[in-house]
Amino acid sequence: LYLAICKASSSGSIREWCRVGLETLDAAQWKSELDDEGDTLELMLALMDAGINVALKHSYQDAVVNHAKGLLAERAIPSSQLVSQRSKILAALGTEDQRTILRRRLCDAAMNQDGQCANGFFEMYGKEIADNKTLTGNGNIVAKLFSPLVRERTIGGLKWLRRVFSDNPNLLDQYTDTDSVEDFRGRLQVEVGRSTDEADEAHPLIAEIANILGIEPKEETPESATRPEDDSQEEEGSEEQNS
Repeated sequence: LYLAICKASSSGSIREWCRVGLETLDAAQWKSELDDEGDTLELMLALMDAGINVALKHSYQDAVVNHAKGLLAERAIPSSQLVSQRSKILAALGTEDQRTILRRRLCDAAMNQDGQCANGFFEMYGKEIADNKTLTGNGNIVAKLFSPLVRERTIGGLKWLRRVFSDNPNLLDQYTDTDSVEDFRGRLQVEVGRSTDEADEAHPLIAEIANILGIEPKEETPESATRPEDDSQEEEGSEEQNS
C-alpha cells in the first residue's frame, strides 16, 4: 500500500513520512526484505529514485551483513534484479563511517568461510570489499581469503581476485606479512604448472591472476628430475669401482 501511494503521489510530505517509517524496521525485518526482495525494500529504492535522502542506521547494516552471510553459504542466491540495485542498497547506509565498518564486516565474513564462498556473494558484495582501504586494512586477508579461494578453486572468488589484481597489480607489495604473500604466490605457481583439461574453469582464471602478478609456472630442475633409483644405481656403481 505504501509503495503504491509513494509511486502515485508526488507529495513530499507523504514521501518523508515513508522515509521515517523505514527507520523503524529492525535487523530481522530488513534481512527478510533483502532475502525476499520485499515491498519495503522496493519502497526504499523508489524513494531514493525520487531523490529522497535515505540514511538508515545500525539495524540495516546488521541486516546487510546477515544477508551477505546467507549468500556466502549459498542459503540464498541474489536475483539479477537485486544485484543491479546493489549500489543503491548499500548507499542507503547513513554515514561513510557505517559504510566503512560494513566493508570490514563483509570482508571478515568472507574470510571466515575458508575459501568456501558462493558466487552470489561476490556478485552482490564483491565490489564493495574491493577498495584498497578494505583490502589492505586487514593483514590476514592474504592467508584467510586470497589463498583459500585459490585452494578451493572458487569460480566467483577467482573472478573477484582477477578484478582486484587487474585494478592493482602491486597490491601484494602493500602487505607486511611476507610469509602469507609468498605462500599465496607459491600456490598460484603450483596451480599454473598443473596439467588440466578443457572443462576446468578455474585453471584459466588462476593463470590470468598469475600472469597479472608476473608469476611463471615452476619449471622442473635437472636435479629434481633425477629419479631416486638412478641415484642409488650410481652409488652402487661407484662402490663396485672402489672395491
